Amino acid sequence: MGDCIMAFWNAPLDCEDHAQRAVDSAKEIIEAADELIIELEEKGLPRIDIGIGINTGDCIVGNMGSEVRFDYSVIGDAVNLASRLEGQTRNYDGVRVLLSKRVVGKCQRGLFTPVDDIKVKGKSESVEIFTI
Repeated sequence: MGDCIMAFWNAPLDCEDHAQRAVDSAKEIIEAADELIIELEEKGLPRIDIGIGINTGDCIVGNMGSEVRFDYSVIGDAVNLASRLEGQTRNYDGVRVLLSKRVVGKCQRGLFTPVDDIKVKGKSESVEIFTI
């Protein structure tokens, strides 16, 4: 995945509040990134930034790969959309987290701001996106 990190909830054990946990984790990552950015700037090092895409939906979960190399992971349309959302963060000034409408609908708490309706690769219909 290059310089990406993928995290997922709700497997191997059910996690009813998986969408909320993903959003809460994104907030913590943003806070940690802000601290790192300040530290790097103080040292005269180049600025870094991050983008996070969050989606929820059905996918295939398990050991992917071969007998030689196992990778417990997820694949499917829901995962692809999360990846596409992450890639879109750079198109909106000041937006580091993009969420699908499905995630917003599953969260019990939080303020979500509508951002746009976009077309993403692999989808024929537009996707309504939000940020935190």
